[in-house]
Amino acid sequence: MLLMKSFKMINQAFLKDILFKRKNYILSFVFTWIVYTIFLLNSGYNIFYNDAWAYWDYGTKMFIGNHFSLLNYGDASRGVLFPFLNSILVLVSRYLNIDGLLFFKIFSAFITSFIFCFLFPETIYRLTEKAASIGNIMLFNAITLFFWGDYFNYPLSDFFTLFLIVFCFYLSLRPNILNSILFGICIALIINTRPIYIISALPLLGFYFIHLQKTSISYFKNFIFIFISFFITSLPQLIINVKIWNNYTLLQPTDSYYKGESLYLKQLRWGIEFEKYETSVGKCYPIPEVKYKSNIGSEIIRSFKNDSIKNYIEYTKTVSQNPGVFAIIYFKHIFNALDLPNRTPYLKSMKYNWGFHAVNYAVLFILMIFLFINIRKINRSYFLLFATLLLPVILVIPTAIEVRFFLPVFIIAYTVISYFGAEMIAHFKSIKRKQKLSLLIISFLIFITFCFYLSLETASNIEFQILC
Repeated sequence: MLLMKSFKMINQAFLKDILFKRKNYILSFVFTWIVYTIFLLNSGYNIFYNDAWAYWDYGTKMFIGNHFSLLNYGDASRGVLFPFLNSILVLVSRYLNIDGLLFFKIFSAFITSFIFCFLFPETIYRLTEKAASIGNIMLFNAITLFFWGDYFNYPLSDFFTLFLIVFCFYLSLRPNILNSILFGICIALIINTRPIYIISALPLLGFYFIHLQKTSISYFKNFIFIFISFFITSLPQLIINVKIWNNYTLLQPTDSYYKGESLYLKQLRWGIEFEKYETSVGKCYPIPEVKYKSNIGSEIIRSFKNDSIKNYIEYTKTVSQNPGVFAIIYFKHIFNALDLPNRTPYLKSMKYNWGFHAVNYAVLFILMIFLFINIRKINRSYFLLFATLLLPVILVIPTAIEVRFFLPVFIIAYTVISYFGAEMIAHFKSIKRKQKLSLLIISFLIFITFCFYLSLETASNIEFQILC
């Protein structure tokens, strides 16, 4: 009788917890969708630019009249799957007779809100057993909107890839045959959209199979389902490669686009010459490509024949011969990738935003403190999670840096502040010695001063003069 009563109490507590979580998710979602929609509709960005325009345009070109064909897609530098998904949005917007940009903004606000209010908190809960409050969810959404809000105006691959990775984490935490199929589809989409994330496939698979240990499901059976779904999802790219480029690969044949040259090798060359890259769409800069030159890197480039790197061996040899120089170049790349200048990928104004930079530095400082406090708590599962997110980040450090390449680092920082900020505050409240708190404040002041010094130094190396 006592056992039955205890079971009933536990069951009631479980149901109450589930209802509590669902209530938090739903309320957060409704509010976030309204706020994000209002923000995007009033953002002032009413044109697709550069990569965003290309992705949407490729989706449009898959339709010739009423006829749809993936073979209408002919860009070897980008995977076909993300433009294909955009083509579905194009079709729906045409069916509803709504302007494509307007429809995308509404859809973007909806899907982003859903992921931030359901997928993110549920994944964190399953990882840490920490149930998200409305405050946790809304704080994360507010921080992300503040720093990256205008990115959601555009069909870009950065958040799309990150959302897929988070979905893979979610699937891994509740493994079964159906989720194995979805997992394989997601990996195919990730690699096809951002090939550099192929380096994340192994730790992501490791993360899945670690959590599979807790079930009675066969490793082999799950692996087969993951592989088959991955292969089938990648088939459209293979067909296009064979039909158009005569290239038998599941990945996009970038060497065909760059006339036999490796795209990553070209990026390495640009990474030596430039400290940072941005895109301008305003009247304050003479050209769209905003490049910040590296003085020491330019000297190394001039030492190459025809100012180019022939192969990876030559690049590695150059690095080994100039270790101090490349240490400085890579350090500046890391800082510049973390030095978020604006919430938009397409700059209308080139004015230096002191307040925005300062808040960003404060966020990065909090992340550093959190990692310092919790570094010993990172277990095998967390290690694979961080490896999945950060290995592509490490791989882009030597290349031509854009802040969006470090998006996973920022999202980790916002998660720390939003979901674990209260624990950090409690930790510091427990510090009785005033000297330690004083040291923390002094450390922050030194950190933010050093950040502004590096940021302004990079800004002074801009290629052309700012016009306004």
